[in-house]
Amino acid sequence: MPGGGAGSLDQPIQLYFGWGRNFIILLDSDGEGKTQKNRYLDKFGLGARIFTLADADESWGNNGMESLFTKDEQINMQTTIYPDSSNFNKTHFNRAIQELYLTDREVALSEQTKTKFGNLIDKCISWLDLSIDY
Repeated sequence: MPGGGAGSLDQPIQLYFGWGRNFIILLDSDGEGKTQKNRYLDKFGLGARIFTLADADESWGNNGMESLFTKDEQINMQTTIYPDSSNFNKTHFNRAIQELYLTDREVALSEQTKTKFGNLIDKCISWLDLSIDY
């Protein structure tokens, strides 16, 4: 659940298991993401369903999702919704992404960022394919 924090996924995990749905979980590679990955593995035995950014690309270790964007892109997205904010704020940034999506507004992204997300999406699709048999 975007913006809810790495530790807020217990209920969605239980629902998806209960519904027999195929799913994966992608967490930040920061300390909290790694801690919650281990907690979910212990609690739910998710095995091939839970990943961090570092599992997708080792160079993304110790990073949050926001780090996949350039600093300029982060500020541009944030100030599109929060025009008075000039410093990066993770909460505002996450809300700005949601608002931009809900209002179907586009922002310019670098080819580097597009490539990162393209690679991440491809990796997630491959993980989904592997997690079908549970």
